[in-house]
Amino acid sequence: MAEEVVQEVFLRIWIKRVSLLEIKDFEAYLFIVARNYVFSAIKRTARQKNIEEVWINDSPTFENSADCVILTKEYEEVIRQAIDLLPAQQKQVYLLSKEQELKREEIARLLQISNETVKTHLSRAMRHIRAYSIAKLEIQYFWLLLSILLKD
Repeated sequence: MAEEVVQEVFLRIWIKRVSLLEIKDFEAYLFIVARNYVFSAIKRTARQKNIEEVWINDSPTFENSADCVILTKEYEEVIRQAIDLLPAQQKQVYLLSKEQELKREEIARLLQISNETVKTHLSRAMRHIRAYSIAKLEIQYFWLLLSILLKD
């Protein structure tokens, strides 16, 4: 935080360098500018910490392990659905990489394709799974959050 304050002070002085000639006591001016930035930084940090504490305290927690198990199973099911929708070659490359933990070179040798093709298939598969999961889970979490909020 101290480095940020110093950087901000020097930036402000640089921006106002033309008008600095009018200042009679530059040392006092520099002290006041630095002091004001320090106070602003402290206030900003306190506000941010306060916001984080409020958010953490107001966020729903899943202390019940049954809730965690259900959410984990739902997440795994969404991932499985996304994998099932992949084209055959992408699905095969993805499963060899993630479930059998084979390296790209090993997959390329096994499937008799280039390393770049393996890389492309993995990249496309991951992008598809991510997009599918986000779309599905946003809807599920929205309804879950709504039901939790309506319970209280």
